[in-house]
Amino acid sequence: GSKIHASCKKTYWDKIAKKVPVGVWRNIENFSVTNPGATYRPTNHQYKLNFIYGTDITPSTLQNDSMFLSLVDFQTIQQGVEDENIFIDVIGEVTDLGGLETVLCSGKQRKKIEFSLTDLVGRRIACCLWGKFAESIHANCTAAGEETV
Repeated sequence: GSKIHASCKKTYWDKIAKKVPVGVWRNIENFSVTNPGATYRPTNHQYKLNFIYGTDITPSTLQNDSMFLSLVDFQTIQQGVEDENIFIDVIGEVTDLGGLETVLCSGKQRKKIEFSLTDLVGRRIACCLWGKFAESIHANCTAAGEETV
């Protein structure tokens, strides 16, 4: 198998969300296949699935423990080798966590937090998260106290 992007209109989300828990394999029938677009792509797959009104999702007997992560090391990120239009997966320790800020962005108040991720050999990459993602990492780091996140 391989990782592919799937999307769903808000009008179908309530029907579909409970049928696709994270980490659980499913059979999916009745969907459309389209071009994924050029920017902000979660995978490099050449197609994207679109769940539609008639999409049917059922349990699968397939068992595969792969997380299908596309981990990229910090040195590769720093060298700019990766396609910046495709999201990547990174793992690192949160360091230099700034405060949760409220800033004016495009005429709206938005939450923002800046921090660094540090890898096992001490390389750091600067990160900035916005909105609910900023609030989530702030809450998780606060809850962890002195523990590593």
